[in-house]
Amino acid sequence: MCQVFFCGIGVQHRCLAVRLPSAHPHGMSDISDLIQSTEVYECFDGNAVEVEIMLDYLGTQHISPRHIYNEVNLSLLYSKNVPFV
Repeated sequence: MCQVFFCGIGVQHRCLAVRLPSAHPHGMSDISDLIQSTEVYECFDGNAVEVEIMLDYLGTQHISPRHIYNEVNLSLLYSKNVPFV
């Protein structure tokens, strides 16, 4: 159960965020999650051929959604001087 305290008052179902390096996108643990995601197809304007090319590349290179998320975090950290939380 998650519980956070504000000024001595306990608030249930409120959790603290984890540090960026240990975070990961919700519902995106592997390539199959990308295949089932309508958001991925929307990013490519519904072009299934381009999505398939990207998915093939990610699978061949063994790149997971979590890996992509971590790369984006590192890029932001080093380019914008965003502090790790």
